[in-house]
Amino acid sequence: MTPLSDQPAGDLHTALMGRVPHPEYLELTTATFLTAEQRVAITLIALGETHESAAAVMNTAPFAVLSVLSDASRHLDAASSLAADPDPTLVHAAYRHPGFPPPYPDHHPCPTLTSTERLVLLAHSGGFALDHMSQSRDIPLQRLTEADDQLLIKLKARNPAHAVRRGWQLGLFTRQEDQYAPPPQHR
Repeated sequence: MTPLSDQPAGDLHTALMGRVPHPEYLELTTATFLTAEQRVAITLIALGETHESAAAVMNTAPFAVLSVLSDASRHLDAASSLAADPDPTLVHAAYRHPGFPPPYPDHHPCPTLTSTERLVLLAHSGGFALDHMSQSRDIPLQRLTEADDQLLIKLKARNPAHAVRRGWQLGLFTRQEDQYAPPPQHR
């Protein structure tokens, strides 16, 4: 395994080739906000990779990926918990930042989410654990867990970080509003 600092940026960008749409790939390779390592690691996490699987794709050790993500989290002032593997809060903070390329839009109709599923998506993007949401909103944890399962199915996401990316792709999050947006109307 090669330390990330010893890998040329082009080698790191190759890790994203074919994993994201080409326009997004080009924006990620030419962006100047954050380092190439940070942009690649965040994008892999947003695609549903774990720290360990992202490390394998990036040909480095998991602790190196954690270090890169930790540095990125500080640059983004993200209230992330890197103990969460992967961390949806960091993904959301990156996409909210004007210097980080947003994910390429998915022009398919947005699935209809229930109010509980929307709440769960907001919880993921804001770094709130479902058990905390259960206590603070007086909603049974089982209901939130079931809504989380349905959210992942509806958004075709592998995990909460991927659900946040899918929310951005489907227009549920925007930089203008900095919050959950109603689903776009497709004609």
